[in-house]
Amino acid sequence: MQKEHSINFDSLVQNNRKIMEETKVSMMFRIGKKRTKYGEFLDDNKIFQERVSEETGLHRDTMTRVCNNPEYIVRKSTRKLLTDAARKLSGKNVRPEDFWPPMG
Repeated sequence: MQKEHSINFDSLVQNNRKIMEETKVSMMFRIGKKRTKYGEFLDDNKIFQERVSEETGLHRDTMTRVCNNPEYIVRKSTRKLLTDAARKLSGKNVRPEDFWPPMG
């Protein structure tokens, strides 16, 4: 005698949609990008560079450099803006030293 299994298809569909959405978001934040510590922080916390740009008033080209170019030297005043934005948008207590070496 074979046992009948009750399958809740609505639950399966909903779970599948959730997994697909999480995968899409994950891919959107990581594919083909070489990132700085600040860029990785934004990715890990699902924060768009554009949102940080709006929050800080920094140009999107500056945001691209800050997030993708480890050779780019970020000014002290810009570090403060970016750290304050990261703190506000993520809710995490971060410091400039979490992203950049101390300034000499």
